[in-house]
Amino acid sequence: MSSPPSASPGDLSWSSASLISSWIVGPLYGINICVFMLCVRVLQMKVLKGPNLMMLIVASVQFALATGHITTLLVQLSRVYVGAAGTLDGRSQYLFGGASPDHVALEALYITNSLIGDAILIWRLWVIWNRNFWLCLPFIAFCIATAGQFGAP
Repeated sequence: MSSPPSASPGDLSWSSASLISSWIVGPLYGINICVFMLCVRVLQMKVLKGPNLMMLIVASVQFALATGHITTLLVQLSRVYVGAAGTLDGRSQYLFGGASPDHVALEALYITNSLIGDAILIWRLWVIWNRNFWLCLPFIAFCIATAGQFGAP
């Protein structure tokens, strides 16, 4: 395992960056809960067939992925600040390594959720532009390229 890069006085440490990112993700997850509840409420008022049912399923999957992401983030932070990696050097090694199961799960959940969101936007583009496949083709290629980068070093 390589060691973290040396930091200059103005740089942020890996452990500080991880903690700050969790402070940002937490309130955003709270907003996500409200938006998900509103989405479910609006979709419940409609007949759950076809696109409405599909939107409910996709929204539920994305909410489950977001819940898994924040849960994994909290587990990772508890291991870094409370567990065996509690020393300053141990924190940096744990966070910088990127090979821990927590980090891999965190990235997998984030990327999967992003790909689903991108696919929804591509579908909306296809519907709005009268099912014009050629207009959507570059965005489909970008989505496939992003999925192809998943797991790359």
